[in-house]
Amino acid sequence: MSWFDNLFARQPDGLAATAAPLPASFAEQATASLERFQVSSRRAAASLSPAAYSSLRRIADHLRPVIAHAQENPILPEREAEIMAIITDYAPTSVELFLRLPAHERLDEGRGDRMLQEQLVKVESATKTMATRIEDDSFTALAAQAIFIDMKYRHPGS
Repeated sequence: MSWFDNLFARQPDGLAATAAPLPASFAEQATASLERFQVSSRRAAASLSPAAYSSLRRIADHLRPVIAHAQENPILPEREAEIMAIITDYAPTSVELFLRLPAHERLDEGRGDRMLQEQLVKVESATKTMATRIEDDSFTALAAQAIFIDMKYRHPGS
């Protein structure tokens, strides 16, 4: 076959072979990231104070039901981004930076440990309220829909 024939010849696999795989859903991505987060937390546990490690565990515990809820009920993209940032950036980066400190700064209740705990407590606090904020988002969306319906079907003189 010439190059011209190859140009117009049908490929047996068609477009399906060249199509990119569909991206995983947010819940699938977040679940996989949360699992990696927990594995890395367990690996770092020997170098962390019990309080810091407990915060990491609670962060995961707070996010697990939120991610499960998102499997069936879509959440706002900003909430998705916040959840992914907590799991893949905020908490892991704090731990990684802590682990780079000299050993004497990583001691239980040492300066580095206190700094890490402060950061993790803030992240943990955000994850505690995450389910409530997502619920509030749902009520806000329902209220907006009510306004839309009211405006759409408002009759003159009513």
